Amino acid sequence: MNKTTSITSGSNITRRIDGVERSYGVVLSYGPEAKEMQYIMRVAYVASIQDDYHCKLHRAQVFINGVESKRLVDVLAARCMQCIYPIELRVSLNKGIVAVLNFSKLKARWQEALKDFKKEYDSPFATQYFEQIDTSLANETVFLESLKNDLFYNLFFFSKEAFYTKIAGIKQFKYKLPVTPYQGLTTFTGHTEVSFKPPYINFKHTSYTAKKDRLELNHRIHDNDYTVQNITGRYSTKNEDREIRFKIIELQERETGYVEQTEAPEAIPKQMIKKKKINLSHLFGLKK
Repeated sequence: MNKTTSITSGSNITRRIDGVERSYGVVLSYGPEAKEMQYIMRVAYVASIQDDYHCKLHRAQVFINGVESKRLVDVLAARCMQCIYPIELRVSLNKGIVAVLNFSKLKARWQEALKDFKKEYDSPFATQYFEQIDTSLANETVFLESLKNDLFYNLFFFSKEAFYTKIAGIKQFKYKLPVTPYQGLTTFTGHTEVSFKPPYINFKHTSYTAKKDRLELNHRIHDNDYTVQNITGRYSTKNEDREIRFKIIELQERETGYVEQTEAPEAIPKQMIKKKKINLSHLFGLKK
C-alpha cells in the first residue's frame, strides 16, 4: 500500500482509506411526473491493490417515489439484483473501473437463482428480462461494459485523470453517459470548471450532444483521498421534453470500518412470494 498515490505530476493523494465503508444516497428522477428511484449504495474500500482499491458494493433499500414498491415487476427486479450483489471491483482513482473481481461467483449465483425464477415467473416480459441479464453476464468484459450503462457506476467511477491538477480553471470536457435506454452511451462535449475549496475539489461540467441536448454535471470529491462526496446533475433534450435528474450524496454519518460478513439475502415481503407461477403479462398488456 502506498501512503501517497500520484495521479498526475501536479497532484497527490495524501490519505488511503483501506478498510473504510461509506454509504451513498442515490436518487434518479426520470421526468417531472415520471417515477423516482431512491436507494442506498454501500461502497467498501476493502484493501489496496497497488495504487488501486478492491471495492465491494451492496445496493439496498430500494424505493419508488418514496415507498417500497410492491408491484410484481419491481419485486422481480429487486430479487434479481440480490443475486448479482455484492459486486467486487478493482478501481483506479483516476481511470475508474479496471476489473470485476468476483465475476465467476456472481454469475454462478445468478444461474442458480434463475432456475427458481423460471419456475415462479411466467411471462414474455420476465423471459426477456432474464435474457437481458444473461446477456450482460456473458463474460467479464461484457459485464464491465454493462456497468458503464448504469447511471450510478458511470457517474461514481468517472475518469478523473484529465482533471486532477493543482491548476484551477476551465478545461475541455467530453463525457459519455447512458441517457437513452438500449442505445448505449451518448457523447457530450463541452467544458469543465475546476475549483479548489478545501476540503473539496469541485468539477462543474456543462456540455452538449450534436443534437444540442444538454448535460449539467457537478462532481465534488474529497481533496485528500479523491473519493466522491457528492454528484448532482441534469440531462435534458433540446426541446426540454425529456429529462433525467440524478443525485448521489455521501451519508457521512454512516461511514464505518469494513468488516467481512456472511451475505444474508434481503428479506422480500412474504405476501409477494408465491409458490405458484406468477404471470406478469397483464402488467404490460401482453397475452399469456
